[in-house]
Amino acid sequence: MIYSTNDDVNHTLFECSQEESREFRNEVICFRDKLRRSKSIASYSCCFYCFLPHIYCRRWRDNGKGRFLNIPGVKECSYPDFTLFYLIVGLSIPGYLSGYIDRLKDEGIDRGSEEEYRFLGRKEDFSDLETNNLFIELGFLAKETELYREEKEVL
Repeated sequence: MIYSTNDDVNHTLFECSQEESREFRNEVICFRDKLRRSKSIASYSCCFYCFLPHIYCRRWRDNGKGRFLNIPGVKECSYPDFTLFYLIVGLSIPGYLSGYIDRLKDEGIDRGSEEEYRFLGRKEDFSDLETNNLFIELGFLAKETELYREEKEVL
């Protein structure tokens, strides 16, 4: 997965040798490790490697009964660290961050607490899709960045 709008870039964040990417890469790793260590990701809510719903990850296949099975021998996800990458980018966008903090407050959760990770990993049904709040936050982020882009175009 390539995370750049620059056409000359053909490597992932984790393959990038530029010094500027190191801090961001470390943020993604730290967030990912906290999610995994806290064991806050609900069973069957996503792939535990890319954090996307199973239906979007090539490591999984539908078992025909509404559940997904890991495909033996497939080691790589379709979009490694995609979810976390975009969530962390989103946390730097003021409009998204304030909405995210409001959603946490509505749940009685403080930003940066262990409860935040449990909230993100909590299983949710979303349009017949078995997922968790981490993926649902991508929807909020997509909406906010669309609004953010529209505001910049007006200016």
